[in-house]
Amino acid sequence: MPRNRTTSDSRQPILQDPEISYSTSDALNELNIPALKQILLQRAWEHWNVHKNEKYAIFYQTISFCLSSTLSHQENLDLSSYLEKINNELSYQNNEKPSIYNYSNFEDINKYLEREIASTCRHQFPKEWTVIQLCKNFNPLTLSSKYEDIIQFNTGISMTIFKHTAVKDMLMLEVRKQSQLENIFEKTYKINKKISDSLVYRSTSIASENQENKEKYWRASKDIENFIQDVVKLLTSFFGPWKALLTGNFKNRKSIEIENEIRKKVIEFLKKKNFTDYQEKLIHLIARRTDLLSNQQIFVAITYILQDKSNLGYNDVDLNDLYDHLTWIKQEYKYEDTSTYPCILIIDELLDQMPFEMINPQQEFTRICSFSGLKQLWEHHCNSIDNNGYLMTPISNCQAIVNPDQSLTKMEDRLRNFFNYWLPSWKVMYNQMPSKEQFHDILSQSDIFAYFGHGSGFEYSFNENIYDIKTNGIVFLFGCGSTSLTSIGLNSELKGPHAFYHLGNCPTVIGFLWTITDFNTDLCATRILSSWIKTSSSKAHWQLIDKALWKKNGNLAFTKTIEIISSDSLSEIITKMHSDSELPISFRAALVYRGLPVIASDNSIQNSYKY
Repeated sequence: MPRNRTTSDSRQPILQDPEISYSTSDALNELNIPALKQILLQRAWEHWNVHKNEKYAIFYQTISFCLSSTLSHQENLDLSSYLEKINNELSYQNNEKPSIYNYSNFEDINKYLEREIASTCRHQFPKEWTVIQLCKNFNPLTLSSKYEDIIQFNTGISMTIFKHTAVKDMLMLEVRKQSQLENIFEKTYKINKKISDSLVYRSTSIASENQENKEKYWRASKDIENFIQDVVKLLTSFFGPWKALLTGNFKNRKSIEIENEIRKKVIEFLKKKNFTDYQEKLIHLIARRTDLLSNQQIFVAITYILQDKSNLGYNDVDLNDLYDHLTWIKQEYKYEDTSTYPCILIIDELLDQMPFEMINPQQEFTRICSFSGLKQLWEHHCNSIDNNGYLMTPISNCQAIVNPDQSLTKMEDRLRNFFNYWLPSWKVMYNQMPSKEQFHDILSQSDIFAYFGHGSGFEYSFNENIYDIKTNGIVFLFGCGSTSLTSIGLNSELKGPHAFYHLGNCPTVIGFLWTITDFNTDLCATRILSSWIKTSSSKAHWQLIDKALWKKNGNLAFTKTIEIISSDSLSEIITKMHSDSELPISFRAALVYRGLPVIASDNSIQNSYKY
């Protein structure tokens, strides 16, 4: 069952030196990672709210992400030494709370940001990429709180724009909590508990064939659907106008021309005004995608942009002029094709369970745990990335493990028929638990590896050095909570299996944030694989399958007439799954794409499907 921490972990205040410490690297054994993260977020909070220093706030937030991984692979010795120095300054004798001002500063912030981030975004990353970081705001009230309390505390989210077509330089803004809205952090945190409760009804109804228990389970399942639908709506409302920033570069030439026209109109408008450089950047960001916003959301964005203006009111000239200009743009310019290149989200571990992809479900999203992690993957795979910013991956050597613990026989039957019909060339291990050596061999040899079973299957790969995992292949983890975050020790940050795959240079991991039902997993998995991997051996496309018959006994019949989903871009296919009405929203919202955007490089087979 996915969880944020074990019971003992979640009750442990993070700014307390525990007796037990576990780390996957000896060099990190002395580090209190959660406490160190909070100190860095403290520092970011201080520079954003007290000193009004945007760049310094960006720096401290950015280096707080995935600290153990960052320190293990950090080439900047000055930064490594600084983080170790901060850790040494953590003092909790007599349970005293450390002061925000008692820690050393990093002396080379501006140079670090330019060399490690800005230059990388401008000169190395593909021009098609959009890169945005989301960080849960620090609150001094949670300094010595339990992890579960920090996760649920109602605060804002800092959004840092590292790479975006509308602005040249990095920029940070605050998505503020709204007093009239329910606590989105607490509500999201409750998802796992809601699902756990429903599974109790499911197991008892299966075991007893009791009609009352079955009805309780179906009511609980419906309640979960409604609950997660509310989570998505609440998260979208929380982001308000700033959802317009979570959009990538247009693919369509006509849309690019319209975007350029909008930019020209905004520049002409700004020439008549005396806005700051920061305000102008925000105006360009909002103006580009007013098509996604209501007039009320545009107004909310304007009040944020002009927040430092004294006596701001409804009669303010700048407010009214800017509102008239942006709503005019919304009315005047219409995009016919809004297909875009991927938006890469760098997501704080405290926010990772939130279904950000559902805010703009038509947008291609990928997730990554830190900027340093994204840079590491880019450096390893850059020679295989095409001119559109997609990693070109071969798909000729593909392997799968299905039902390794022998407890999901119906799933095994369904998938056996799928692989025999659509992907007969795949090497599939059924009903057999792989040894660690077999698992590592499969990972290291495969262009694509797919796991079908409970959880992530990561227990089959765990050995004395978890960082030994090496694979350049694409990994699909079709199990409950397969890429959710958990803790591997009282003194470690939250991690998921995908983090270790990425450290082993795996470019992409597909998985789920929480528990999902087995048939919907099978349905989604086969839709993804049949949409992405073409085959010449089939008469009818797999997506025309009679779902009811296949679910019942695994047999195949093709009776449906639907639009076939097909693309060489894996992130585009995952995006289509987020909008697929055949799948419950609790399932669509759980599906996440982690890593680099990829396309199949040898996927040119032409089919004659019977539609």
